[in-house]
Amino acid sequence: LSVSGVTAIGAGGPGQGAAWAVGTCVGLATMAGDLWESLLKRRFGVKDSGDLIPGHGGLLDRVDGLMPVTSRKVSILGSTGSVGVSTLDLLEETQAAGNTSVEVQALVGGRNVSLLAEQALRWRPSITVIADPDGYEELADRLRPAGLEA
Repeated sequence: LSVSGVTAIGAGGPGQGAAWAVGTCVGLATMAGDLWESLLKRRFGVKDSGDLIPGHGGLLDRVDGLMPVTSRKVSILGSTGSVGVSTLDLLEETQAAGNTSVEVQALVGGRNVSLLAEQALRWRPSITVIADPDGYEELADRLRPAGLEA
């Protein structure tokens, strides 16, 4: 799952693996940087990371404050599992509250064709992937009328 910015993916071809690797690394680096900043602030007993605007924290605190109102592009890996379902529920609630706009780029599921097709029809990703090769034809048949790619 990459929620911190754009996860670039392709619909196939030679660059797809690299795009997934870059998206994953950027997402993990963003989270690690935020955790590292929090660790340093706790270690040194500092509330804010800077004094750009007195009493309002550092530059990173300002950027974090703007992120909930921006558009997000996400890919959900394991969307039919418990964590994936919970993530999509959270995105649904966040969007319903008007806190953010989410564009799902890719949904990846294991074997549950019915749930994966339901999610794809709701979120309309650029691509939907099922790990079980036996479920591909059924998934493609369910998505084809809506113009979605499996």
